[in-house]
Amino acid sequence: MARSSLPLGPAWRKSSRSASSGECVEARRWPEGVEIRDSKNPHGPTFTVSATAWTALTGALGDGLINRSGTGHP
Repeated sequence: MARSSLPLGPAWRKSSRSASSGECVEARRWPEGVEIRDSKNPHGPTFTVSATAWTALTGALGDGLINRSGTGHP
């Protein structure tokens, strides 16, 4: 879910590449950055990253530089 496809506002968006097991995150964009949460725990904690960090993360995921387990190269 690239930043450009994440509209500004309160609606949470789930990645189109979410695992069928439900292991995914949701994100929403605010002027100060992108807020992220665990989709299995929608009332749990969230964290916000800068737009620059979000773009770098989604780019690295899209380029295959980070795998879904977060352990580096697939």
